Amino acid sequence: MPLLRRQPFVPNPPPPDLQANDEVFYCPLTKEVFKDFEAFFERTILCNSLLWSCSLTGKTNLTFQEAIDSEKRALQTVNDIPYELKQPLLYIASLTCRGKVNDACDDVYYFMKDRYFVHEHLEAILRGKWYPAKILRVVPPTASELQKYKEEKDEDLSTDDKLQLLNQYGPPPELLKYEVRELLSDDEGAAGPIHLVTVDCVRREKRLYSREKVRLYLRHCMEFDEFQGIWVIKPEAWKKLEMETITYADIFIAGPRPSFEVSRAVKRVSKPPAPPSKGADTPKTPSRVNGSSTPVKGTPKRASQSAPNSKSATKSPKMDAEALAKEFIKIREERESLRQFADRRKQQKIEEKQLAKEKKKEEKRAMAEYVKEWSKQRDDLECDDLKDLPIPIPVQCRIPNGLFGDFLMVLEFFHCFGEELQLKDNFPAGLTFDLLERAVFENEVSGPLSDIIQVLLSSLFEYQDAEAEEVKEANSGDQQDQEVTESGPTYQGTPLKKLSMDSLTVSEVLRLHLVSSGGRSSELRSKWRYQQRGGYSSADDPGVQLREEDPHILHTLATNTVYELPIGDKLKVIKCLCHQILTYASIRDVLEEKSSRLLQIRQELRALHSNERRMRREDAAKKAKIRASEENGNTEGGESQTSAVTSAEMDELDKECAKRRAEYIKKEQQLRLQATRLQSMTHFMPLGQDRAFRRFWVFESCPGLFVEDDDDFVGACLSHPTPTSPQKNRK
Repeated sequence: MPLLRRQPFVPNPPPPDLQANDEVFYCPLTKEVFKDFEAFFERTILCNSLLWSCSLTGKTNLTFQEAIDSEKRALQTVNDIPYELKQPLLYIASLTCRGKVNDACDDVYYFMKDRYFVHEHLEAILRGKWYPAKILRVVPPTASELQKYKEEKDEDLSTDDKLQLLNQYGPPPELLKYEVRELLSDDEGAAGPIHLVTVDCVRREKRLYSREKVRLYLRHCMEFDEFQGIWVIKPEAWKKLEMETITYADIFIAGPRPSFEVSRAVKRVSKPPAPPSKGADTPKTPSRVNGSSTPVKGTPKRASQSAPNSKSATKSPKMDAEALAKEFIKIREERESLRQFADRRKQQKIEEKQLAKEKKKEEKRAMAEYVKEWSKQRDDLECDDLKDLPIPIPVQCRIPNGLFGDFLMVLEFFHCFGEELQLKDNFPAGLTFDLLERAVFENEVSGPLSDIIQVLLSSLFEYQDAEAEEVKEANSGDQQDQEVTESGPTYQGTPLKKLSMDSLTVSEVLRLHLVSSGGRSSELRSKWRYQQRGGYSSADDPGVQLREEDPHILHTLATNTVYELPIGDKLKVIKCLCHQILTYASIRDVLEEKSSRLLQIRQELRALHSNERRMRREDAAKKAKIRASEENGNTEGGESQTSAVTSAEMDELDKECAKRRAEYIKKEQQLRLQATRLQSMTHFMPLGQDRAFRRFWVFESCPGLFVEDDDDFVGACLSHPTPTSPQKNRK
C-alpha cells in the first residue's frame, strides 16, 4: 500500500450503520465507501495530490495511482528473483542490525555478491564452456588453506585485518569451492554429472542479481521497528518462505554466522532500553568530553613527543647577536634561492607548455593547409602519386587500324547473339578472332565468309517469316494486307527464302536481298512495324543506307562474288546484315528481357553489399560484446577461464565471418560476371576516357584491354611535360 506523507495509509472501513438501500459515494482508487459527499470529495482530492510515495522504491511526489503503478512494477521485479535465492537473501537480512534500510541492503548485497548458496541455479565452466548447473554443497576451505591465506602478504589487507574479516564474515569467497550438478536440459528430471569447481568457475545469470533488486526485495520484506530502532523481517514474509527450520548450514556452510555492523536509528519514543539483539555488540568508540576525545591506550601523545625538544631548546647555549644575524641571513639567502629556483622551474614549465601549444597549433595549421591544397581540383597529371602505365603489347593481326573497331563489333555481335542465330550449327566452337580474320582476308569460296553470310541471311529470312505470321494474326480480317505480306522479293518466281543457298549462290542471294531491302509495304504492316519495332519505317532499313552510301558494292556483286570484295566492303556487308537483324521485334524482345535481367542483377548486387555492411556492423558489435564480457569476467575473478571461453567464442565468430565472407565474394563475382555479360549485349560502353580522350575497352569475345585513340582534336596539353620513367623509356 502506498505511503501518505511517508506514513502507512489505512483505508477507512465501511460505515457501521450502512444499509442496503443507502446512497453512497464509491472511490475506485482506494476502494472506500462514503456516505458524505464532502468526505468523498476530500479523499478524491487527496488521491490526486502529490503527497504519496511508493513504499518499495521510495519515490515521492506521486499521486495515489502513480504510487500504485510504481509498486506494481517493483513487485514484478521482485517476483523475478528465484525462490532458491530469496531464502538466503531473507536469512542474511535477518542477521543485519541497521537503522537505515539502504545500509542493510548494502550489507546483504556485498556479502552475497561473491558467495553462492545451496540449491542456487547458476552457470559453471565445465569442459571449457559455460553450462547451467545447480549447487549441491558449499565446500569450506581446509585449515591449511586458511593458514596459508593468513600468512600471505597483501598490499591492501594486513594480518590483523584478515583475522578481523575471518572472525566477522567467515572464510573469504576466493577460498570456497562448490559442488555443482550439471543440468542437461530445462526439465527438472534431467541431471548430469557432479563437478567440484572454484569460485572463479561459477557465475549467476546476467541481471539476475543486482543491487536494485536486492533493495526492492528487502524493502518489500522488511519493516522498521521503532522500539529497537532497526529494520526487521516481516513475520508474514518469514513464514511465507518457511524460514523457521532453516539454518545457516542449510544454505551455506556449517560454522558461525556473519556478524554485521550495528547502527541503530534514533528512537522517536521513550521506551525502556531494548535488550541486545542477535548477540551483536555495539562498536567501541572513544568517548568525548567537551568536544575532545580521550586518548586511547597505545596512542602516542603529542605533548610527550615535543617535551624533549623543548627541553633541549631551553638547555641550548645562548647565541650571540652576530652569529644569530649571520644565521638569519643564511636562512634568508637559502629561502630566496629556493624561491628563485621554484620561480625558474615554474616559468620553464609555462614556456614548455606554451611551446608545445604553439607547436601543436602549427602542426594543425600545416595539416589544414595541406588538406586544403590536396582537396583542390587539379589536373590528374599534376598529382604527386602518379604511377607508370604498363607497357602495352600491340595486337599482331592483319586488320588495318581504321577497320579494327568494325571488326571487333562484328566479333562481339556473334559472341552475344550466337544462341539466337544458331551459330553452333556452322561454328561448333564459336566464331573466333582468327576465323573472322580469315573470312575477311582470304578469298575462299568455301571458307568461313560463306558460312557467316549464310547464317545471317538464314536468320533474316526466319525473322521475316515470324514477322509475317504476327502481322497476319494482328490483321487477320484484312485480305489485301494478307496478300501483301505473303508476297515478297522473288527470283524467277521463287521467293528468296526458298532459294537454295550455298557457297556458290550466296553472293546472288545477298545482292537480291540488299536490292529489295526497304521495299514498299502496306499501310497496316507499316503501322505494325512502327509500333512493334520502335518507330521503324522502310527508310530506316540499313540496306537502304548501304545502297545510298556504297552503291559500288551492289555493282560489284552484279558481276563478281562477295569473296572478291575488299576487306572494308566485306565488313560493311556483314555489318549491314547485323544491323538489319537488330531491327526485328524478336531481337528487341530479347534485348528488353536482358535489360530487365541486368537491372535485377544490379539490385541484387546492391542488396548483397548492403547486407554485407550490416553483417559487418553486427560482427563488430558481437566482438565488442565479447570483449566487454571478458573485461567484466576479469574484474569479477576467474581471468584464465574467462579468457579461454572468450577466445573460443572469438575464434568461432571469426570462422563464421570468414565463411560468410567467402560466400559473399563468390556470389559477388557471379553477379558481376552476369552483369558484365548482359551489359555487353544491351549497354555496351567503354570503361572510361583519359584526359587525351583515349577510350578503354574490354570485350567478352576477345581478352585484353584495348585502347582506342582516333581523335585528332584532343585540345592543348600542359605547358610542361609529365615526368616519365627513363628506365622504361629505354626498354
